[in-house]
Amino acid sequence: MKKTGIIWFLEVFEMSVPQFERTLWKMKNAGLFKNCKGIIFGRPFIMRQDYGLTEEDAILEVLGNENIPIILNADIGHIPPQLAIVNGAILKITSKDKKGTIETFLE
Repeated sequence: MKKTGIIWFLEVFEMSVPQFERTLWKMKNAGLFKNCKGIIFGRPFIMRQDYGLTEEDAILEVLGNENIPIILNADIGHIPPQLAIVNGAILKITSKDKKGTIETFLE
């Protein structure tokens, strides 16, 4: 059986934690996480930790009750190594003990 849905892959080039939290909140309230099967966050290039908040704090505040699998600090984005993820591809993601694999299928 094929499980369909969206896997978001996101990362921050330059943003404060409150800006990041507001962005996630706007995405959530726009319904963008409705059919979400998981979110992969790349390591941020620059993220100011204003008000003592961390990236993880912001993610938990906005998405903590959504029952969405989340991977943090993945090798995607602006900081090497920069692994490619193909938009629109079918992905099989396995993650355990802070290590994981992404298999890509083009159909």
